[in-house]
Amino acid sequence: MNGLSEYTFKKHSIEDHLLKAAEKLLKVKIDEEDPKEGWSKLRDRQDEVFRQLKDAKNLDDIFPQQIKGLKLLHNNPSFSQLYYSP
Repeated sequence: MNGLSEYTFKKHSIEDHLLKAAEKLLKVKIDEEDPKEGWSKLRDRQDEVFRQLKDAKNLDDIFPQQIKGLKLLHNNPSFSQLYYSP
């Protein structure tokens, strides 16, 4: 499942996660139904979100599916070799 269940966005996208990051890191209120529109409204603060994400210690709650997938790949090298062998 994509997106974040605690938000009522009408369509899930990567912007769900970026808005959650903005809410958590910049303390902004998220009240958009369209995450792409909400992220666009934060255009003047997007660089700040990315800078803070780069320095964040724990991204599990912002990118749960992505972190889980990376951990699965990391913990199971034979699986990752099936799909990413050079």
